[in-house]
Amino acid sequence: MIEYNNKSIEELSGISLGEDNYGSYVVSTATKAVKKPVGELSAEEIRLLIGQRIGVKYLLHRAVLILDEDPLIMTSVFMGDLMMELLRLEPEEWSENELDHLLFKRIVSKHKLALLSALHPTELLDNYNCASLDLDTAFLNSIENNDAVLKNVNVSAENITIEIEIWNNLAFEIICSGICGLKSSNGIGQDIGDIKLTRESDFFLETIKKNYGVPDGIPASVKSLIICEAWENTPVLEVVAEKFEVNIKND
Repeated sequence: MIEYNNKSIEELSGISLGEDNYGSYVVSTATKAVKKPVGELSAEEIRLLIGQRIGVKYLLHRAVLILDEDPLIMTSVFMGDLMMELLRLEPEEWSENELDHLLFKRIVSKHKLALLSALHPTELLDNYNCASLDLDTAFLNSIENNDAVLKNVNVSAENITIEIEIWNNLAFEIICSGICGLKSSNGIGQDIGDIKLTRESDFFLETIKKNYGVPDGIPASVKSLIICEAWENTPVLEVVAEKFEVNIKND
């Protein structure tokens, strides 16, 4: 994220590679790179550090922004080498970079044909057949920290779709299905403050009582999504539903 750009990997993570006593390209480059501010690292240095699993969570935001500009950028090895490093990451390695992961999914989805033609092995792309993920607390926390705006709310018989846009024009939808209840005010266009999933709000308890009679035995998946506006942090939208999924909006 932006707050990482002025600090080095050594400062952010406490990782120190010491001095370069081996002379190999990888060791020499990594040793120097971890001492530089993240915002000054080259695409090649970012690729190499991610490949060595050094300071990954601090580098993913810049890596994804680079790929957004040029998905098949060749940093030094071959066309698409940075893309390949990110494709090789395990899901848990994205756990603290949920928004970056969503943007990465959009990039892969948008350029899938070009990537299939240029990259090998193509099996790594199989994990990115769709640009969606389940909504969780980590993702909601990342929304709060990215100047999010509530763009629209669409209600149908099957689901409620909440459209949100963040500071880098990344637009995505929260699709709420298995709808039990909806409470909203005129929050369209407002900056988003707190956003959370809960089973303890008054509206949640009222809705459960209305739909199920008693709270005992209701599915654990049934929760209330509450979105508050930023200035006074008052709720502008609350949806009680069984499933919440985040879906990227491709250009």
